[in-house]
Amino acid sequence: MEISFHGAAREVGRSAIVIENREKILLDYGLKLNREEEPEYPLKVDPNHVFISHSHLDHIGAVPFLAKHGYVGNFYATDLTIDLMRVMLEDSAKIAKMEGYNIRYSRKDVRETLNRGISAPYNKTLSFKNFSATFVDAGHIPGSAGVVIETGGKRIFYTGDLRVADTRLVNGMKEFPQADALVIESTYAERNHPDREEEEKRFLDAVRTTMENGGVALIPAFALGRSQEMLLILEDLGYPVYVDGMAREATGIIRNYRSYLRDGKRLDKVCSNVGFVKDNRQREQIIEEPCAIVTTAGFVQAGPSVFYIRRLCLRKNSSVLVPGFQVEGSPGRQLLDHKTYNLDGETVRVGLHVDRFDFSAHGDRKELLHTINKVGPEKVFVVHGDNCEKFAAELKEMGFEAFAPEIGNKFPL
Repeated sequence: MEISFHGAAREVGRSAIVIENREKILLDYGLKLNREEEPEYPLKVDPNHVFISHSHLDHIGAVPFLAKHGYVGNFYATDLTIDLMRVMLEDSAKIAKMEGYNIRYSRKDVRETLNRGISAPYNKTLSFKNFSATFVDAGHIPGSAGVVIETGGKRIFYTGDLRVADTRLVNGMKEFPQADALVIESTYAERNHPDREEEEKRFLDAVRTTMENGGVALIPAFALGRSQEMLLILEDLGYPVYVDGMAREATGIIRNYRSYLRDGKRLDKVCSNVGFVKDNRQREQIIEEPCAIVTTAGFVQAGPSVFYIRRLCLRKNSSVLVPGFQVEGSPGRQLLDHKTYNLDGETVRVGLHVDRFDFSAHGDRKELLHTINKVGPEKVFVVHGDNCEKFAAELKEMGFEAFAPEIGNKFPL
């Protein structure tokens, strides 16, 4: 019996883990999104079973590629994850066609993949011939799950992406299954997040200052999880709040699954007071008055966020308030670091205020260490991070048998 790493090894993106004991059990199959290049795929896998932790593209983006190349089995995920996968994968295929790069599958492949989705609730064990699988709430985004695989007398826990602390949108991970081996993400292994309440206050102060100056606060956020979190934080703003881009449809889907939320009624109430933007004509209208706009894409590289930047970039009374990490080389990172933006091939220095806030849905160093200690594994495999080797070395010093796998590495279990 062995575990192998086909992606997310010493990198963030294209998560793909295989546990093999007579059959191949694939955990996630995602893309690594690059700013100006085609996405990177995980190594090729011919699985017997597929389990999906959550609906972000770095965990699901290559799943239709499996179906296109002969996988005839099902994939398992929470019902909300399956519903959100449709939005994410169809949008990914559409954007690839528009921008002229090869994502290696079509919208038809997406539909065929989703027809094979089987929903699995938290804490219900699914039994197969050679193994069993159980989903536990990972606290990352609505519907996200860690996966516990029991096979050959061993228990392996794959966290997917996790968060232990509660947010306004979801409860954090509360269950830490005992396991012989732990595969854990390490996005924020090197630092702790700031106090959430203080960060929310700083964010609201920046939004209100923008409104009071007669400006527009543009909040470019990821469609799944982050956008809905922003709406909850902006609940009592006292100024108009709008939602644009893919976040419109994602919010509608998430509202149908209240059991995954801390307070579904509250999200419904907030959304009843929010404006949902549908077209450029409406976009032109709303930016004439002070307001806050929560819009995709989170890296300010596509969709409505580009429309708004074009209109607002020289307005000194307006702001771009980035609610999370910006990947190196992205337009959002360029805005933060240099206050410049590339418009039609020309680098423009923006006049609006730019700031970043930490509303990450990933656990920080303290939460990751808490998870490892609670699970109590014999072996720890550190993945999905920029400094996996360093974190694994630190875990070794703490007494754990820890590894930072490279792409293609295999380990006995």
